[in-house]
Amino acid sequence: MKKLRSTSSLKILSSIHGQNSTVALSLSLSLSLSLSLSLWRNGYGTMDAEPASFDVHGYPRTAVNFTFAIHNDSNQCDEILSLLAEPPPPLCLWVKFVLGVFLSSLAAITVTGNCLVITAVFTHKHLRNYTNAFVVSLAISDTLVGGAVMPYAIRQLMWDNRWEHGLILCRIIICLDVTFTTTSIFHLVCLAGDRYLAICKPFQHQKVKKRHVIAGITMCWTLPLLISFVPIANEWNLLGIEKIYQCIAPTGSDVCVFLVNKTFAVTCSAVAFYIPSVFLIMCNAQIYTAAKRQAKQIRTLEQAIIQNKNKRKAFKHETKAAKTLGIIMGCFCICWCPFFIINVVDAIIQYKTPYYLWQVALWLGYSNSTMNPFLFYFFNRSFRNAFRRILRLKSRRSAVSQCDDITRISIYLSIYLSIYTLFITIHRSIDLSIPACSYVFTYLCIAICSDISIYLSLFISIYRPIYLSLFESIFLSQSPRIYLSIYLSIYLSIYLRYLSM
Repeated sequence: MKKLRSTSSLKILSSIHGQNSTVALSLSLSLSLSLSLSLWRNGYGTMDAEPASFDVHGYPRTAVNFTFAIHNDSNQCDEILSLLAEPPPPLCLWVKFVLGVFLSSLAAITVTGNCLVITAVFTHKHLRNYTNAFVVSLAISDTLVGGAVMPYAIRQLMWDNRWEHGLILCRIIICLDVTFTTTSIFHLVCLAGDRYLAICKPFQHQKVKKRHVIAGITMCWTLPLLISFVPIANEWNLLGIEKIYQCIAPTGSDVCVFLVNKTFAVTCSAVAFYIPSVFLIMCNAQIYTAAKRQAKQIRTLEQAIIQNKNKRKAFKHETKAAKTLGIIMGCFCICWCPFFIINVVDAIIQYKTPYYLWQVALWLGYSNSTMNPFLFYFFNRSFRNAFRRILRLKSRRSAVSQCDDITRISIYLSIYLSIYTLFITIHRSIDLSIPACSYVFTYLCIAICSDISIYLSLFISIYRPIYLSLFESIFLSQSPRIYLSIYLSIYLSIYLRYLSM
């Protein structure tokens, strides 16, 4: 690496000022640092420093030599950074464009699908049972993943992983990321326990009361909060790797890094994934064995007794629910297994996992929150019928005639948001001295998100999904699409403003 040649200047200033060498040293360091920062933020950093590289989780790793020039152990930081994962090659413009559109669509589908699950349970009495209370809580956590965690990840991609909102907000968002994803996992554990009692120990399952369900849901939300906020707030994840963290994210840099030591990686991965996965496998194995045994016994009973018919019908319903849950848990293990394996292995091999491998594993885990509503639709008849009633599927020709008002509002909204985002992006680009191609690309990506809102609004208007059902119960109007448009405008404005922060 090229090093800043500020040492000679320091010696000259020290010799001139004699006894005031300390003041001269501080002044020269300040000038040197200010000049270097000015050059770097105006695009001339390649003259005196290396370009920023990335840490193992995809956040930028400031490997600029002038940051370390003010430390006596700059050589040690250079050596540490050289041992970490190599910085990823930059993505092409069209690749970033496609990724922005795809990931934004994934987040929108996640929020819409899980809201549909919540509405199905609240609007259909036959779905209001203790088991589906866990399903609703699971859908809420998945909705938060799609509405809070995914937009943050997309925002980091759109702004080249820069973070300018402070260390506290950075840690809060990281804690929320860990909390919401871990909450989804714990809900699956409670669902597996409920199905185990229903099939393997039906008499004990009948003793389950409302207070037990509330206690289970409370545990599903409380434990992830403790697992995430307490260790990260106390920096337990950085014990033993403080030097690596300081080299990757120096104090005052625009970097948001979530780095974990071996102990934290193994412990949290075990609590959040490995132990729950073992429990899920054991429960499903017991359920499968019990279902197979009871099915064999039922076939040997006399078919003429009505009581046996009722038992057979109830058992058939329970086994179908267990089958759906087994499929959901299988998808969960497939989606999250790569991430938690990499999370442990990466800490052991000293953070050498490639950047793109991290991103693929992370978004594969996020996609589990997108899959759950579709799994309920395809493998559970009760939810499938409820979804169809909510959507009220009609012929395309009759429905299109009803969407003129929301079409106009959506188009105006898209134009407004596109222009607004363009000005915001240009303003920020001028302030940060970002090349023109950067803000043009960002504008295109967020404008595409606005265009997606048109198609999403049209789909909502045509098929009358969850949002219309909610607003029809609140606003007694012949045209609730107006209120739906207002809701979408507020939501989309907040969402796109968050992306342009």
